[in-house]
Amino acid sequence: MSKRRAHKRKSRPRGGRRGGATKVAGSGFSRPYMEKSRFRSIPREFEIALPYYYHDERTGGQTTQAERKFTLCEFDTIIPRYCAELYQIYRHARIMAIDIHMEVVNTSTSEPLLVALGVLPLVNVSAITDPKQIISVPGTTVRQVGVSQGMSRTAITRRFVTEKMLGELTIGSQTYLQTYSEALSSAVWTELPCIYAGTIAAKNGATWTGIIDYRVTYHLRFSELNVPSLGIEDAPPAQPRLVRRIRMHETEQEEEDMGDSDWTKPPSVVNQKRPLKVNPNNVSGASLRILK
Repeated sequence: MSKRRAHKRKSRPRGGRRGGATKVAGSGFSRPYMEKSRFRSIPREFEIALPYYYHDERTGGQTTQAERKFTLCEFDTIIPRYCAELYQIYRHARIMAIDIHMEVVNTSTSEPLLVALGVLPLVNVSAITDPKQIISVPGTTVRQVGVSQGMSRTAITRRFVTEKMLGELTIGSQTYLQTYSEALSSAVWTELPCIYAGTIAAKNGATWTGIIDYRVTYHLRFSELNVPSLGIEDAPPAQPRLVRRIRMHETEQEEEDMGDSDWTKPPSVVNQKRPLKVNPNNVSGASLRILK
């Protein structure tokens, strides 16, 4: 091999031909670009974590609890960021897990605070009036916050997996699917698990003030591609048969109760008789005398 050919071979760029072209494996041609230009289509199932934040200030002094509930299988009107936009693409969503970071700052100068975080059925969570009622429930996290001295605070971070709290797979039932209209509505499955987060003064009946921040992350699985303009979500709901029958009965009853004075008499219709055309050639003389 001559020195000139060896020099040309060494100066050629590695990994392709001249001009930066890259040879595609398994094909007999090169492509003159390096950027990726083939992408995946929209997946039929999309898994994502969406954030939610709630700030609660109790500055007026109160004796009752400050509580917040997060249902594990329903949104219960709590819509995390970008969830509404994803519902324009997908019809259903499942809550696979919820991460909660609860931070409580005590601004009371005389009363410590009691903070509790746990999971119970929604029917029980709705009846809780004091965090002390769930301290003995297994899995409950409890903290106490001292009186205000600079920055008296505490933080609780917990992760709640829906499958673990239910005791069964969420993908095995249509019950755990949530449409957008259901997400905007209140929870209806009172026997399903719900996260309870409550704060109150440690002494019974004492007034307290504080600031509570909830940073929640919803781990969601969206499914079933959706076209809103072709769906029935935006259409007015059909009335049940019983409702239609009741309204028809009410309309008939109103018409029966209306008196004659409530009705407008329709104009009379004058029926003008057309003159009888008689052909003398087809009528006998007796008939003509009768017609005359």
